Amino acid sequence: MTDTVGAYWLEQVDERKTLNELKVKKDLKESELWELAALTERYEGFEKALPIFENLVKNHPLTKDTAPAFVRLGSYYLEEEKESEGVALIRKGMDANWECKLPALNILAEYYMSAGKLNDHEKIDMERDKWGIKLMDSDDEAGQLTEDEVDRTSSF
Repeated sequence: MTDTVGAYWLEQVDERKTLNELKVKKDLKESELWELAALTERYEGFEKALPIFENLVKNHPLTKDTAPAFVRLGSYYLEEEKESEGVALIRKGMDANWECKLPALNILAEYYMSAGKLNDHEKIDMERDKWGIKLMDSDDEAGQLTEDEVDRTSSF
């Protein structure tokens, strides 16, 4: 237990140090801007992080590195009852980075359920199920080697 608590506090110290370094750094890369936004939200609140998220979405291209910012800002827009903008940003983010897809679909499902939009919720559930099957299939494929692949790797 002590090791876990110690590791947690070390991680907190490291993250705060990184946050302070990113705040003063000039010309941040998109991945660093995303990290700055995420750490600012975690340690200083979303209100302080909002301009960083908006900067990422409005002034930087949609890439694998910026996709989480699109999803997060889209989620915020849903909370602010800006449905079309929120859904559009979330969809863009999840299309640009497969790692964002399941969390994005979960955000949309929760939003549609809370808004009473059961047809939209059902569509998202179906999309989520299809994505889950695709992930399981890709995991299965990744774990299977053909005889030729086994022969090639065993010769090293």
